[in-house]
Amino acid sequence: MNLILRLLSFPFLRLLALPLLLYFCNANAQQVGNTVQGELILMLKPNEDLNNFLKTHSYLKVKKTVGKDWNIYELHYDSQHGNLAAILKKLQLSTAVQYVQANHYIELRQQPNDPKYELWHWNLDSLDAPTAWNYSTGGTTAKGDQIVVAVIDQGYDVAHEDMANNIWKNNGEIPDDQIDNDQNGYVDDYLGWNFTSSRGVHNQSAHGTSVASIIGAEGNNGVGMTGINWEVKLMCLSGSGVTMIRESSIIEAYAYIWEQRKRYRLSAGAQGAYVVVTNASLGVDYANAEDYPIWCAIYDSLGREGILSVAATINKAVNVDEQGDMPTTCASEFLISVTQSTPENQLHSSSGYGATHIDIAAPGAVYAARPNDTYNTFSGTSGAAPHVTGAVALMYAYPNAKFADLLETDPTAAARLIKNIVLETVDLFPSYQGKTVSQGRLNIGKAMARLENYFSPPTETSLEGLFPNPAQTIAFAKLNLAEVGTYQLQVYTVQGQSLYKEEWTIEKPTAIYKALNLNEWARGTYIVRLSHGKKCWAARLVK
Repeated sequence: MNLILRLLSFPFLRLLALPLLLYFCNANAQQVGNTVQGELILMLKPNEDLNNFLKTHSYLKVKKTVGKDWNIYELHYDSQHGNLAAILKKLQLSTAVQYVQANHYIELRQQPNDPKYELWHWNLDSLDAPTAWNYSTGGTTAKGDQIVVAVIDQGYDVAHEDMANNIWKNNGEIPDDQIDNDQNGYVDDYLGWNFTSSRGVHNQSAHGTSVASIIGAEGNNGVGMTGINWEVKLMCLSGSGVTMIRESSIIEAYAYIWEQRKRYRLSAGAQGAYVVVTNASLGVDYANAEDYPIWCAIYDSLGREGILSVAATINKAVNVDEQGDMPTTCASEFLISVTQSTPENQLHSSSGYGATHIDIAAPGAVYAARPNDTYNTFSGTSGAAPHVTGAVALMYAYPNAKFADLLETDPTAAARLIKNIVLETVDLFPSYQGKTVSQGRLNIGKAMARLENYFSPPTETSLEGLFPNPAQTIAFAKLNLAEVGTYQLQVYTVQGQSLYKEEWTIEKPTAIYKALNLNEWARGTYIVRLSHGKKCWAARLVK
């Protein structure tokens, strides 16, 4: 069980897990095969000043600020002062340092050589997308927030006939005037940002175009294909025109996403973007998460702002729990790791798996957009991840006032709930048993139906929807209170010790949604009891 140990004094980042802490006792643990020569990523503790730090470490030079609010920087070091391991060990002794690590090259999840399929939309049918579209085809929340999906990839054809209307535009920026109009540190980031060229212009890439189209190619327009979301805004963030992207660029892209969502919240929607989920169809094969502490920690920071993240796993038939992979082995409850399924509902023979770290399977080898208004097959885990990303974005568009209230008042709880529902409503197949957390393949139709049930008005009193999240730190319950009067919710150990108690008095039928924090409870079995007068309803909860 992956428990979050404690909050850092720094409000944006959380420690991940005990093995990550142990890393800092072993400077030689750093993976070096894909490291960027002469570069480091440094995260200083809150309130520590970079200039003061550099006065005592003159062999370090700043290349750029990666995350201003997170105090993260990309640095160059002089190798005459020691090799990578020696410099890391020296810096880890500084009381000003939160994390320090090598900078790494990140690769796109390349496509295996799969046969073409005659039925290009088998993926949408198998995922029961038509059922989901009966609820919503995407676009906005019930309160009118424009849903944004952030895609981090190689590049995009932002003028593609099937996506141009769904590309996110930064309305705080005037394009091509060479001025940072919204003062976010990026000049002319009207169509997102290229973190390698430091411009708001993207290289055309088949990979990024295909990924984005699966999430949000415009639907019902008589052109090309249909994305999971017919209407959604795709925030385009690119790292390079080649297959290798610096890890520091990935971190900077996530910082950009976090800043846009924070701006949206603080300005009540007048600035920024309502980003709800990110997609990364890229990674590092056989990598150990403890070598990437800053990258991994960011997923919790995004989650607390209400943003889920989706990542594709390795395109090799390996157990990532044993052999490693990045970022899918990061220990964050706000990350969904995806492997590839086949049309026969089998685990693809060239896709990674892991009962602990790979959450769910989704289709690959599907019809997708390519640059210059073309289309072709797109396969691998790179194609699987955006199906899950698209499903998450579509769920945010579920038209229900109570759900919209949760999105507004507790975006972190909403993100947790959506991840739970996605994993709880999979189609179960033997191929995924012992290979994924959910043991199944994505079903968007079932996920939307579960969301509807969770927020539907009660017709009779009941206790339902009680299930722990994948990290088993939060349990969700829906209390259907159909009769007026006083209700009491209690949680007991099997020995009868009371751990939790709450009471409500209602004047009309209603539903109450509770998230129970399991962090303070030991492993074991608990009884959850809802009572109303002489009536009671009970459920068992196992941590």
